[in-house]
Amino acid sequence: MPKTTPTPRELRDAYDRGENIIQLLNGEVGDPPGETSIELSYDLQSGGYVEAFDARAEVRDRKKVFMGAVKSIIDDLGGVESVLDAGVGEGTTLWSFLSQFENPPPIIHGSDLCWSRLAVCRDWLARQTPRLNVDVVAASLSEMPYQDNSFDLVYTVHSIEPNRGREQEIIHELFRVAGKYLVLIE
Repeated sequence: MPKTTPTPRELRDAYDRGENIIQLLNGEVGDPPGETSIELSYDLQSGGYVEAFDARAEVRDRKKVFMGAVKSIIDDLGGVESVLDAGVGEGTTLWSFLSQFENPPPIIHGSDLCWSRLAVCRDWLARQTPRLNVDVVAASLSEMPYQDNSFDLVYTVHSIEPNRGREQEIIHELFRVAGKYLVLIE
C-alpha cells in the first residue's frame, strides 16, 4: 500500500497526468487490484467513453464492427430473450451490440461496479436511437444481485481484465447467473 492514501484532488491530478490510478492506490507493481481501487479509477474516467464515442466516428465504427461480429455469433446460437452486460460501464458497447438487432431481447440488464459510470450510462442510453430499455445496477462481478440462471446471455467486454487475481471467482459467478450462454471478451 502507498505510505499515505492519496486525496481526491491528488487522484484527479494523477489521472490528468495519465498515471496508473490502480497502481497508485494499490501500491506495489504486480499486486492484484482491489475493487475499491478499480472503482475509484473508473469513477475518475466517468463520461470519457461516452465523450469519445460521441465525438469520434472511428470509435463508433470500430465498436459497431466489433459488436457486429459478436452479434453474428449470438444469432447462430439463437433463443436469447434476456441479456446481461456484466461491466456495462457507460453503455456504449451494449448499445453498439443491441442496436444492431431488428428486435432486441426484451430483457436487458447492465451491471457495473462504479455507480457514477452507471449514471452516465443511464443518461446516455436515454438519448440514443434506437432506444433500449435497460435496467442497470451497481454490483461487483463476484457478487451479482441476480438469481441462478437469470439471463439467457451474460457477456463481458474487458470487465474481468482489471480484476487480476480474482478471475476464477468472477467467472464462477457469471456462470451462476447465465442460463444458456456466457461470452467473455477479455
